Amino acid sequence: LDNNEILHLPTGLKVSFDQMQDAIASSRVIYIGETHDNTEAHRVQLEIIRDLVRRFPGKVSVGMEMFRRSAQPDLNLWNKKELSLYEFKKLFRKNWGHGYNLYKTIFDFMETKNIPLIGLKSSIETEDRFRKNESKKEDSFPVIDFNDLYHRPFSMSIFGGHQTMEKPYRMLLLWEETMAKTVAEFLKNPKNTNAKLVVLAG
Repeated sequence: LDNNEILHLPTGLKVSFDQMQDAIASSRVIYIGETHDNTEAHRVQLEIIRDLVRRFPGKVSVGMEMFRRSAQPDLNLWNKKELSLYEFKKLFRKNWGHGYNLYKTIFDFMETKNIPLIGLKSSIETEDRFRKNESKKEDSFPVIDFNDLYHRPFSMSIFGGHQTMEKPYRMLLLWEETMAKTVAEFLKNPKNTNAKLVVLAG
């Protein structure tokens, strides 16, 4: 594919941006993958979000892997414009580390259009308890299939297939299932009956 060409994988046909948006517009959850340090990936994310907001004003939220569920109280303050830019950048670094500028144009657009931001990833406390297999009733772990016949071989091949990567694989499952749990909670919330959630994750 050349730059800016879009391929519809099930058919192998090239489609326009509007055709792609027409296809995804009926979905309540739109996942946009990324390579974290790829600026083109973030440009595409912004274009998709911008068009969805144009089509569905006031009905689009964005969930990000880069923020933990435990950050939601602070994200709610940012959503209400009650968190300074300094504190927001500090929150990003605490949750994700470096790379704020890669997402800056997305954050700027979201702030301008009052688009709610939702943290998807598990908290550090939950991860620590998961390592020790200590579940708390008020914040139980998501249901996790540790032996998925497709996911496990695929993921372990990325890790290099070494048995020593079992612990990182288990943590990957916690992250993925926690993000899925957060998305499910969004969909079940009566306030979000007509809302759409765009999920940004690597």
